[in-house]
Amino acid sequence: MTAEFLQGPELAARVRHICSEETVNCAVAFLGRGMRADLFPRSDQVVRIVCDIAMGCTSQKALQEFGAPTGPKMAGNPNLHVRDWIHTKVYLSVAGAVIGSPNLSAKALGVGGRAPGNLEAGTFHPAGSEAWKEAKAWFDEVFNNSHEVLWDDVKRASKYSNDPGREHDDADLAGLSFLDRIRHYPESFKDLSFIVSTDDLDEEVERALRNSENTEDSSDLSVVVWDEEEGWHDVEKSVIAFHLREDGGRSINGYVRCRASAQQTRLLIFGVEDWKSLRRLHPGLGLKKSLNANDWLLIRSLWEGDQTIFTAAELADALDSAALHVAPA
Repeated sequence: MTAEFLQGPELAARVRHICSEETVNCAVAFLGRGMRADLFPRSDQVVRIVCDIAMGCTSQKALQEFGAPTGPKMAGNPNLHVRDWIHTKVYLSVAGAVIGSPNLSAKALGVGGRAPGNLEAGTFHPAGSEAWKEAKAWFDEVFNNSHEVLWDDVKRASKYSNDPGREHDDADLAGLSFLDRIRHYPESFKDLSFIVSTDDLDEEVERALRNSENTEDSSDLSVVVWDEEEGWHDVEKSVIAFHLREDGGRSINGYVRCRASAQQTRLLIFGVEDWKSLRRLHPGLGLKKSLNANDWLLIRSLWEGDQTIFTAAELADALDSAALHVAPA
């Protein structure tokens, strides 16, 4: 059997066949979340991996799914190695070798029965061929000259992947609270911004601020943020605001058509509150106007911090930190 050129789903299927064997070797740049359980479901497999961390696309969560330490005193996986700046994509077993472009990620190989999102290409070489033998010798050398992923490596890895790979589906979100959905899948919420606020403007004050804009659509706008000092970025995005009122009340407001207006040293951010449009613009996220008790405890903890306006990735990071210090309700 000679070498084959493969692309797309055919290539992904061949990689999966190679990875189904008892012993598998992978030298790939990036690991994606969800791929450990999807690609290597057998408990008796020996899977040796060399991956990159320095380029920022292998996340802490992906490393830990493949057995990296989860704490400073925890053991790791001796078959999971790191060599910074490795950019190869080589898959080897007794079923042959694939050498090409696909990382070990959902976008490259598909996940959960879904087709790959990327167009990848590569060559297949049968076991025992000269190319297979050379690739095996090369992998052994790279593996032996790299080191096991340790806790210090996990800490320097990105908390969330810059190449998210795995997209959530309904099964992933089932049973997760709204804030846990953001914590686990921040990339899915990247087109939203988030505000934690105790502001509750008097209706007359809000009306005066709207009228001061002197624009035709001011009557449709609500004041999202009124700040006399700080600026803000990305107000083109939809906004979800978590409001904590002095009387103990709390609410979630969802805004579309957000825009900013600076008058002297005052910054106004306006938005149209419209949950129906918000859900239509961002389908599949389970956007809701209520939080459970634990989520509200996390929001209150965030309000006690310095930052009140977040991107989805920033909010996920802040929620992870807050969860370490907030006892469940």
